[in-house]
Amino acid sequence: MNNSLHNKNNKIILVTGGTGFIGSKVVRRLKENKNIYVKVLSRSKSDKEYSNVEYIKCDLLNELDLMRICNKIRDVNIVLHMAARMPRSSLQQEDIDENMKQNLLTTINLLKYLPKNIERFVYSSAGDIYGKPIYNPIDESHPTNPLTYYGASKLASEKYLSIFLNHKGTNLTILRYSQVYGPGEPRIKAIPVFIDKLINNKPPILLGDGSDVRDYVYIDDVVNATILALSKNVSGIFNIGRGKGYSVKEVLDIIIDILGKDIKPIYKPRIRKTYTSIFNITLAKKRLSYSPSTTIKEGLKKQIEFAQEERNE
Repeated sequence: MNNSLHNKNNKIILVTGGTGFIGSKVVRRLKENKNIYVKVLSRSKSDKEYSNVEYIKCDLLNELDLMRICNKIRDVNIVLHMAARMPRSSLQQEDIDENMKQNLLTTINLLKYLPKNIERFVYSSAGDIYGKPIYNPIDESHPTNPLTYYGASKLASEKYLSIFLNHKGTNLTILRYSQVYGPGEPRIKAIPVFIDKLINNKPPILLGDGSDVRDYVYIDDVVNATILALSKNVSGIFNIGRGKGYSVKEVLDIIIDILGKDIKPIYKPRIRKTYTSIFNITLAKKRLSYSPSTTIKEGLKKQIEFAQEERNE
């Protein structure tokens, strides 16, 4: 792992959301560095065992849990806060409470019980905080106007973190991920749904005409960006994407081509209007040395292979 954490001994990193889609892969990378020790807060115990990774059972919504594990995290130097509720496609009433609790309240609770000697805090945010873009590519100065409860809760968390950590004089790095995909992506998302349908020789469903354009970034590139943020003493907000947009229809066509299927999608009406969202990643390249390398075709091929292996198990 090529980063400055190798040159610093006795670093202890606290990771929330370390058993999730992105978090589990970040932890897997961090375990390769024997000069650091990782403490993962998780609501469920992990079955994974690493010599320099400790899994601590804790629900961030439960302050009694946090009080109970205070002594276990007292020596932490760096925090990586990735715990979050995955965004849903609908804006159902119950999601109002769930997003507030799982994204904002967990952040506030964590801050209440944060160890005193934190050097750096890295927060995994999302492109959802921008809402419908006024211009493309979107840079970090773009106005924030979330369209979803998820986006609003992530933006609120950014604000709480900024105010709290500024008072403490702690460096805060905010990573705004674009559309992250890859092996292990939650099955509620479009790409794994497309792949599952096509592997089973069923037509995938496209909402609208599939012209929505998003900045799809492969999971390994996101993990690299997160590791870089942990290893560099750089504060600020950074867009983490590929810097290139593809429509949903284009992504589906690539999947169909890789699988060699002759299956047409079923088109269904879409309620929301389509829009294009592409990230400007110049700042992350300059200050984090971030350099995404996986093309959309390479990434989708790996995700398809993963899905096929899962199916054959």
